Amino acid sequence: MIRRNPEFVRSKEESQNGTFFKILLSIDVSSENMRALPHEFTKSFSNKELSGRKMKIRAQWGSSWEVGVSKNPRFYVMEKSGWEKFVSDNALGHSEFITFTHKGKMWFTVNIFKQDGKEMMQPPNHVEDDKKEEVVVSTELS
Repeated sequence: MIRRNPEFVRSKEESQNGTFFKILLSIDVSSENMRALPHEFTKSFSNKELSGRKMKIRAQWGSSWEVGVSKNPRFYVMEKSGWEKFVSDNALGHSEFITFTHKGKMWFTVNIFKQDGKEMMQPPNHVEDDKKEEVVVSTELS
């Protein structure tokens, strides 16, 4: 009977747990180059493990997106529809810096840093209860 070496299995999993980043500019936020997965990341996977698979991207606040992965003649890319949903839902495209950390089985956590360098810790358009303001408009007829 052949037994698996748990240290080898863990080592292989760790080699597939990588981090990469993207800087999103409005000019090319949906371009194929922007949606490309880095070669250094994808080379640790077989074609079978990547082609036709879906990445699951999860933000700090718990929202998640499924983004398909496909291969063009040169590299693997995140499919446009899922990528654009992620970008749109997070109001991205204004020079944000995003890190993608692979947690295994094509699950990723993302950290989004705005242009001012601060990390986005909640979804866009989120207004905290203590910061809400009530605006009263009155009109008087004379």
